[in-house]
Amino acid sequence: MRAMRGLNLVLIDASAIGNFNVKHTMWPTWRALSKRLTNEIGENNTGLNIQAAEESQIDEAFDKVAGAMTGGASG
Repeated sequence: MRAMRGLNLVLIDASAIGNFNVKHTMWPTWRALSKRLTNEIGENNTGLNIQAAEESQIDEAFDKVAGAMTGGASG
C-alpha cells in the first residue's frame, strides 16, 4: 500500500459494541494492528482509524468518512 498514491483507507472499529468475547486475548493485537495499518499507509495516502465504542458513534464515524471523502474531516 505504501507504494500506491492517493489511497484512502478508513477503518471503523466497532469491536467494543459487537457481540464478541471482550476478554479475548487477541483484542490488544487487533487494536495495535488496526492503528498501525492506518498510521503507516504511506506518505502519499491517507489512513483514518475511527473508534466507535457506542452505537451512537457509528453515525458520527460515517460522517467523518464522508467529510474525509470531500477533503474535510480527519481522525
